[in-house]
Amino acid sequence: MNTYDEKEMLTRFCQLIEQEQGAKAARGFRWRVEHYLFPDIDLKNKRFLDIGGGSGTYSFYAACRGAREIVCLEPEAAGSSAGMRIAFQNRAMQLNLSNVVLLPKKFQEYEPEGTFEVLFCHNAINHLDEEATTCLHKDPQAQQVYQAIFQKLFRLCSPGGYLIIADASRHSLYGWLGIKSPLTPTIEWHKHQPPEVWEKLASQAGFRRVVLRWRSPASLGRIGQLLIGNRLINFFLWAHFCLTLQKPG
Repeated sequence: MNTYDEKEMLTRFCQLIEQEQGAKAARGFRWRVEHYLFPDIDLKNKRFLDIGGGSGTYSFYAACRGAREIVCLEPEAAGSSAGMRIAFQNRAMQLNLSNVVLLPKKFQEYEPEGTFEVLFCHNAINHLDEEATTCLHKDPQAQQVYQAIFQKLFRLCSPGGYLIIADASRHSLYGWLGIKSPLTPTIEWHKHQPPEVWEKLASQAGFRRVVLRWRSPASLGRIGQLLIGNRLINFFLWAHFCLTLQKPG
């Protein structure tokens, strides 16, 4: 897939998101992938693992960027969650992509052949074991659970490959006050951890930090990224981070 084709595919996908969710959602998505989640990650010809990928939003983005093989793990796609499977299949059909596979499996159950150059976990790292996540900062047994998870992440990552974790931090004004956030009302703050907890586990497994970013609104562009994309302002807003790690080559 050449550069022109990649741009065309991404434009088509953003148009599809606009049809599904509206123009604002499509603009926000494009900002996130280009400036927050993957600004320095080359996905062309890479093998991409999307952990807890839902209906495949970021899996299809990777395909549009030229990834050669994409696996989307989503345990809720099994059983009664037919809507998620249908949404995934509709996207694959409309984009005419056959290299994106949806597997209804938990990460702990998944044993692939070979490794991945990019492992991506968006708003899902805490769901791999919510009970352990809740007390991860203080409970040695919970830490052992996630040490095993990060050891597997390291094993499935190719030398020189990346692990990208995006999630809400426990450290937020709303978590501190014990109330719901008007910006993100579904977040249960006690079931999350700050990026330092995840980075420590990743470091113990062998990863090294590349960069830590904090969320900013797409509508404010680069100015918002400069003024709002930091830990302090995020404490009062979304408390959302993106941690990029790399396996030594």
